[in-house]
Amino acid sequence: MKRFLLLAALFAASATLHAAGLPAGIAAQLPTGYEPMVFRAGPRIGGGRRSLLVVAHQRDDSANSPSPRPLLIFEEQASGQYRLSARNETIVLRTNEGGQCDPFEDGDDGLAVKGR
Repeated sequence: MKRFLLLAALFAASATLHAAGLPAGIAAQLPTGYEPMVFRAGPRIGGGRRSLLVVAHQRDDSANSPSPRPLLIFEEQASGQYRLSARNETIVLRTNEGGQCDPFEDGDDGLAVKGR
């Protein structure tokens, strides 16, 4: 029982640290079983509202068990809440689609945002 509690505590701490800085309203909208892999501020949209791009993956994502990595685009609403405005399931490669290494995490660029 102690091992289980320790593992649960470590998992919760790592998920919290991994998602640090991601607004809670966005984290709550991630697909079930997914966590943020990386996120970046996107361009400002109408009225100076913010956008945020998030790449999510499943917690057990690995070369042996690759998960889809959806790109999720959230837009701030007039109320200050974020709404999912677009989702692409195929644009971010899975961990086993890059040959020798993870094509997304092992590169130098990661997620880059340029213009609209």
